[in-house]
Amino acid sequence: MSTRDLIQEALHSLEANKGRSLLTILGIVIGIASVIAMTSLIGGIQNSLVNSLGLNAARMVQIYSSQELTESDVEKLRKMVPQIEQIGIVDSAYTEYKAGDKSYTVMAQGVDSDMLDAVGASKLVAGRTYTQAESQSGARVALISRGGADQLYGNEQDAVGKTIKVSNGEVQIVGVIDGGSDSMGSLTLYMPRETISGLFGDENPSFPSVTAL
Repeated sequence: MSTRDLIQEALHSLEANKGRSLLTILGIVIGIASVIAMTSLIGGIQNSLVNSLGLNAARMVQIYSSQELTESDVEKLRKMVPQIEQIGIVDSAYTEYKAGDKSYTVMAQGVDSDMLDAVGASKLVAGRTYTQAESQSGARVALISRGGADQLYGNEQDAVGKTIKVSNGEVQIVGVIDGGSDSMGSLTLYMPRETISGLFGDENPSFPSVTAL
């Protein structure tokens, strides 16, 4: 049977079953439209998450360790995976902070200045970030998340310059960043690794992880 005969037979079948043919075509159109709509929706959700978390946060890989991590460990990983753009150690610790009659759970992140971008903590809303010199010296400085600044001080600008008690000492808030995973009653602080080590010590140990892009 030639191609022409096949086409004619198909046309005759369509003409003989117009109702069924229309329903079939309608089903195909609805199916395609649904796939396009779902693809657009998923793309929108993905873009929203990337924008809210930061592009780097969407590509970030974190590996937690039950043991202390050293720069030697980082260098070994860097050599094993040369495609890594940025890699460093991030320490995490939790503490409570009371302001008046309210109590907050504080997630303190020990992040040196050269890794702030990797963890999505470099988009400033107010103030400044801490420097490499402050990271190396363990200066008592910190960045607070926007949500945390709003909860404690009402707005971002008023948070800059304030001090906040963290575990065994105080840190001065030098900047507010558009990031962190805050909810009511919790907030995120970013500070140098040397700082978090000095504040928490062995009594409230931090949890180290390797963060890579």
